[in-house]
Amino acid sequence: MPDKIRGSAIQFGSTINLDGAQVSMDSETGTVAIVGKPTENVPSPKALIITSEGKTTTSNTTNGTINLAEIQSAVSANVGFGGDISDLTSVDKFPPEVLHFTLDGHGMGSTGSWSWSWLPNGNPYNRTLTTNQLDPSVTLHKKGIYTWTNKANNLNVTSVANATHVHNAFIKWIPGAGNDNLVNTVTYGTTTIDGYTVQTLAWTIPENFGSELPTLTSPNVTITFAGMMPVGGNAHWSIDGSHNENQDIIVYRGGTYSFEVTGNETNHPLYITTDNGDNFSSGGYVSEYTDGVTNSRATSGNTLTWIVANNTPNTLYYQCGNHAAMRGNLIIRDLEVNLSGNGIPKVYLQHLKNGMFNELPVDNPIEGDLPMSFLWKDSVTGKWIPKNFVDYANTTSEFINWVAGQADTRIEANKPVFERHFHKVGTLTVSAGTQRWYVPSNITLTSVQTRLQTGPSDSNASFVILKNNSNFISLNITSGQTSALYNVSSNINSGDYLTVDTTAIGSGVPGSDLVVTFLYVRN
Repeated sequence: MPDKIRGSAIQFGSTINLDGAQVSMDSETGTVAIVGKPTENVPSPKALIITSEGKTTTSNTTNGTINLAEIQSAVSANVGFGGDISDLTSVDKFPPEVLHFTLDGHGMGSTGSWSWSWLPNGNPYNRTLTTNQLDPSVTLHKKGIYTWTNKANNLNVTSVANATHVHNAFIKWIPGAGNDNLVNTVTYGTTTIDGYTVQTLAWTIPENFGSELPTLTSPNVTITFAGMMPVGGNAHWSIDGSHNENQDIIVYRGGTYSFEVTGNETNHPLYITTDNGDNFSSGGYVSEYTDGVTNSRATSGNTLTWIVANNTPNTLYYQCGNHAAMRGNLIIRDLEVNLSGNGIPKVYLQHLKNGMFNELPVDNPIEGDLPMSFLWKDSVTGKWIPKNFVDYANTTSEFINWVAGQADTRIEANKPVFERHFHKVGTLTVSAGTQRWYVPSNITLTSVQTRLQTGPSDSNASFVILKNNSNFISLNITSGQTSALYNVSSNINSGDYLTVDTTAIGSGVPGSDLVVTFLYVRN
């Protein structure tokens, strides 16, 4: 068989001559060669080679001549050929998100959220740089590949000064203490940081996630209550060793909860009540709730056991029989998976103990046209992969070198805007805030947003932000609304702290599930 294609002569297989350009096929391998017409400016045009499997490459020519033997050898060895042309149909689709999170504690006496960090990943998921920020709700996506490193799992690794206990992380179908009702596709492991072992989690979210809802197990949970008598302050309960005072507790109908009363104080009989404290009388046990309760009024060294009935009210209270201030909310929920607005289940990143969790809504993968898409050839698979601009830049050395050569050191990035959240689950009550945020440095507070899952009716919900225990900003959510935004420009010095008091809840249906978000820049 001849081994040349030149000019208009038919040299192998079958050839169509198009006024000097040629389309030829090698009948032995099924390879098609397309050679452009030589011109004065391009005397040796490139040849496009397409195999019978649809793989492509290019070949040099000499004055429009290509070597058939070299092409046949390349085809047999699969050398230099890119992916199937049909692969290019995925160019207009976003790839699944791949993201690593770092978790940590959040400081003593702060909110119930984990502290999150992650690196930016650009379009399409547009995660901006986040470092040790609280966020009560972090969205994930189907087909996403997510990993977590939990620094709070080891007291030698956590960034929280004076941390007193480790925090284990679990991904659960429902929030609340205990390691029951875990999402079974999550893998738990360990890694080392500076020689210390810490917990890891890994989850590749199935594409059909949520198509079948799990059968949940009624929780069987032990929660500790320690009566605390601080010098110069009110008595309060410490729940599961938390530094937050009188922390909210979520329980589920059908669940069994053992409230162990611990600590050195013996003058704190624990009971459950329907009274929010307005009618409290020391030793009176007003409106004591005993349905399903065994050993009510338990004192130190004893346990109150509660099997939560199906007809239990949505809100009850735990109360010390002798101290009015030792009272907190019991939030009673049906044992069911919570769905997002898109109909996909939410899951929760939950500490083994009560109170510390994040909501993880799961959304569909982002689809549609990929802005600024580039094709990048995978040297292992030989396939062409669509990449967004950021991913393409990070994996293409030529581009990185070019950008480095063009860098202008005079460009200074705008100051990033940081977020801080206060989060209170359950029905609002008129109460003084106990969560404190000590600002990390001199900052300028730019805005405050208040959000409720359920808005108030008949009258406004009102809140007061205090700075160092003095009134600072007054906030209102109008009746029938669920959010309000207040633009401010206030300097706050390092070491100052903010708290949030609830001063009105609505005269009809009160608001519920409060999130207060502070936006600020570092000075």
